[in-house]
Amino acid sequence: MKTRIKALALLLAVIMTFSGALGGSSLIPAEDITLSTLPAQPSAPTTAPTTAPTTAPTTAPTTAPTTAPTTAPTTAPTTAPTTAPTTAPTTAPTTTPTTAPTAPTTTPPEPFSSTNITIGTEVPGISARKAFVYDCKSKDYLYMKSEADAKVYPASITKLLNAYTALKYLRPETVLTMTWDIRSIVPEDTSLAGIYVGNSLTAENVLRAMLVPSGSDAAHLMAVSAGWVIAGDPSLSAQQAEDVFVEEMNRQARSMGLINTHFTNCDGYPDYYHYTCMADLVTIATACLDTPLIRDTVRCAQTTFSCTDGRTQTAKTTNWLLRAGSAYYCEAARGMKTGTTDAAGACLLSAFEVNGRYVLIGVFQCTSTAARYANALTLFNTFFPSQQPDTPPAPTDPTTTPTTVPTTTPTTAPTTVPTAPTTVPTAPTTTPTTAPATGPTLNDI
Repeated sequence: MKTRIKALALLLAVIMTFSGALGGSSLIPAEDITLSTLPAQPSAPTTAPTTAPTTAPTTAPTTAPTTAPTTAPTTAPTTAPTTAPTTAPTTAPTTTPTTAPTAPTTTPPEPFSSTNITIGTEVPGISARKAFVYDCKSKDYLYMKSEADAKVYPASITKLLNAYTALKYLRPETVLTMTWDIRSIVPEDTSLAGIYVGNSLTAENVLRAMLVPSGSDAAHLMAVSAGWVIAGDPSLSAQQAEDVFVEEMNRQARSMGLINTHFTNCDGYPDYYHYTCMADLVTIATACLDTPLIRDTVRCAQTTFSCTDGRTQTAKTTNWLLRAGSAYYCEAARGMKTGTTDAAGACLLSAFEVNGRYVLIGVFQCTSTAARYANALTLFNTFFPSQQPDTPPAPTDPTTTPTTVPTTTPTTAPTTVPTAPTTVPTAPTTTPTTAPATGPTLNDI
């Protein structure tokens, strides 16, 4: 009997031992186990199963689903769709359409400036966009339409500075010869005096051909010839020599204080960067009036220039104020220079002699050749009504009678021109057949 009880007790101990090792039993409370020598071992398995299932499933599913879905869907859809569609469509369409249409304004077809500014007495009937009246004696502007420093395209009035600069390097008797190289750089759509390849003329005759009929062929011949002297290198091409001369024109302008003048060529051919202003033109005009050869030339109604081979060419002025048979003839007019291009319009810088002094009148951007003379006469008659010059008007043909200069200006010996032969030699067969300009034309640059 005792043996059975011991066996049963031993079996019970074994069962209890295995039961504790396996985590306990719901039928036998852990604290009743007295046979176990490791009472702490069952606690670890009991805590681990309880903590792990509780923490892991609770934290992971709660944090991940809450944070990820909330942050990602909120940030990405909000930022990307909002920034991209807003910035790109707004910047691109706005910048491109605004810049593109603005570009052409950097090269307008004509000078830009205000034309509603008038200094002095208001003169009705002045259609010129820019105009002025200047008294050379008092050195005052009597009238100004638009600003004195407003940009204007001078067109062929450029030839005044050409003449003034060239005479500093060429003596009047210096012989100049037209070559194929020089003739090739003369624009064909300009007024020509009829100087052909092979023709040789004195600088004085070239000056007449440039300033009276506004010959661009003469202007380029003068510029290239002076350019060779300035560079000290006659081997330069015609274009290289002319570039040297044009730079000298700009240097001369700066030395005269002309800060609003810049020329790119010698004859006034249209170019956006070839410009001046009315105030600067007054300075150029007064300098030319102080140069006897230029002053005596610009007042001629017509002139005859001769080649060294005896061939002569007679041409009339482009300035209708000097033509006795013109409806715009004015006895007080002393010439200067005309100019016409699409950008410049019809222009005129004219000198008048009143009571022993010179008055300059300039009209720019007129709509027609006739309008520039009508505007100039209107201004002259407004400020100097019924005024007569102290000296008779310039002779019709300066080759037969010396040019008369104002009594208040020191005179020089009259310039003589070779007598024209009774017959005119036939032009060389290699000479261009372009007819010389005989009057004002729309291509009088």
